[in-house]
Amino acid sequence: MARKLRVMIAAAMLAGACALPAADRAFGAAAKPTGPKHFYIISVEGEVNGNMIASLKRRTREALRAGADVIIYDVDTFGGLSDAALEGVEFFLSVTDEYPKVEFISYVDKQAASAGTFLVLSTEALYMSESAAIGDCQPIFYTTEGYKKAGEKMETFLRGKFRAVARKRGYPVAIVEGMISEDIDVYEITIKRKDISEIEYVTGDQLKNEKKYPPGTYTPDVIVTKGKLVTLEGTDAERYGFAKALVPSVERLVKHLGGNPAAAVRLKPSVKEQVVSTLFLLSPLLVIVGAGALFIEFKTPGIGVPAGIAALCLGSSSSDR
Repeated sequence: MARKLRVMIAAAMLAGACALPAADRAFGAAAKPTGPKHFYIISVEGEVNGNMIASLKRRTREALRAGADVIIYDVDTFGGLSDAALEGVEFFLSVTDEYPKVEFISYVDKQAASAGTFLVLSTEALYMSESAAIGDCQPIFYTTEGYKKAGEKMETFLRGKFRAVARKRGYPVAIVEGMISEDIDVYEITIKRKDISEIEYVTGDQLKNEKKYPPGTYTPDVIVTKGKLVTLEGTDAERYGFAKALVPSVERLVKHLGGNPAAAVRLKPSVKEQVVSTLFLLSPLLVIVGAGALFIEFKTPGIGVPAGIAALCLGSSSSDR
């Protein structure tokens, strides 16, 4: 009797063990709930400078601490400082590697020109509106005679840097180079190999110097000629593999990515960051006022008030953070 009971218990235990995987499969979804994705939208507006990048980094970390699944950078800028842009690029390259499960996406509704293009290309994906534009990234600096090109040394450095970024993010390298240097002509070529046609993006120098492009084996289509910089509107950006899709607003992008626009969290710059940004924009005026105050102080020594005004104005204009 005892032996029979032991056999019955062992059989029951074996049956339970065999049934367990099936039960796990049946209730697998409940055991590991996925739930809706958490979307965060970070606005990136105005001139690219140290304050903007510091604010962008702070708000990104805030979103990550809050458990963001998708972070969308809503970018609207005509460009700015190259050193600040490069700092932002390095941040995006590192944070995307550090948080592989989080999606870092750029959206451009109007423009992300010059330094702004560098920023949006360094995130993991880019979406644009049909009328948006990116490109025109040639480094320039301001002189008393107006804006001038920074020169081949700076362009060579930026081309090398963004060749690596383009390869990492899967963008056509030749087109990115054409955004930075106007001494490059860029082509879209259709290569016919047996019954297959392949499209590649190359520079004029590549066509001339590389043996894999013998004359007569491809059909060229000019994207930009020497003397001009590549600027892409939404439709062309999608065609050349920069924009994943064209969407009319950041809210529609959230919906396109499977989220609820009403539940997306918007992280705006802090009051301090907005004040610093305003002071940076007013820095030319502050320099003029400060210089005038210094002149008055030298002419009427001992008053002290002009010197205080000069110190306040010049100090406020000397930093972008």
